[in-house]
Amino acid sequence: MALTEPKARVAVFKALAHPTRLEIIQILSQGTRCVSEIEKSVGGDMSTVSKHLSLMRKAGLIGPKKGGLHITRSHAAAWTASCAAWIPLPVTGY
Repeated sequence: MALTEPKARVAVFKALAHPTRLEIIQILSQGTRCVSEIEKSVGGDMSTVSKHLSLMRKAGLIGPKKGGLHITRSHAAAWTASCAAWIPLPVTGY
């Protein structure tokens, strides 16, 4: 689903509408992390963190990167510019 479609936009905003997922985005903005590192950083259990990551992946916010025995997650930067374009800037001077 392209980020220009309303359903895709809704999925992105829903994925961002949770404090843990926002924290994960912040963590991944600093670089690729393995799932166990994310789990330790956010203080959740593996099952809960995996559910958050799955929802974020489906919304296009993060991507998997397989390397050896570990699956790492990375921030999908492409959505950032699209999100900014969806939110109109406030008009000043009124």
